[in-house]
Amino acid sequence: MEYVGLSNSTIDNGAFALTCQPDDAEPQFYRIGFGGQNTITTVARRGEELTFTFNNPDTLCRNYTVKGGEDAQLMWELDQRLSRFIDSAEHLTLWYEYSDDDSSHVLINNAYTLIKGHHRDFLMNFIAQNPRSIATITAFYQQYQNGTFFDEVTDLEVLEKIYQNLAKEYPRNGNVCWLAKRLAFIHENINNQQNNKKDNPL
Repeated sequence: MEYVGLSNSTIDNGAFALTCQPDDAEPQFYRIGFGGQNTITTVARRGEELTFTFNNPDTLCRNYTVKGGEDAQLMWELDQRLSRFIDSAEHLTLWYEYSDDDSSHVLINNAYTLIKGHHRDFLMNFIAQNPRSIATITAFYQQYQNGTFFDEVTDLEVLEKIYQNLAKEYPRNGNVCWLAKRLAFIHENINNQQNNKKDNPL
């Protein structure tokens, strides 16, 4: 995806202001942060004014509020729900590490599968309810510990639906164009794998 970095500004008494003048009115992803890992990603379009309040500068994405554009609110919702999932997952991890009982490990693994499924259900509903927002791309590719809640091949139909909805609204948007290229790459890989199976049936 395409990002516009917004991380260079003078901080005065804990406050800072960032101004961006995009070339067009298309919604874009913007990164705001105090370091390479300590950032948030939001969505804005020309003419919008967003106000962020950070409660803890050390963990931006888990401790902020935003006022302003609808897409920015949706990105905030994704961050908050992911934070809740991470909190639950980390508690389960600690419980697992401090337990040496196999039956407890089974219960913990089942609990993790359950909360992961609930978060995936939230993301699926989020995508269905916000078909005109590029935040749906973020929802599909949301990550935890280098893993996503959706698979590009298994959930290809979901990804294609996201693209179809966004292409109607923003056919020239850089992120939508990126998604079109990504889908072409996925389809090419699937076709290659199918052809390899035909050529090598054993």
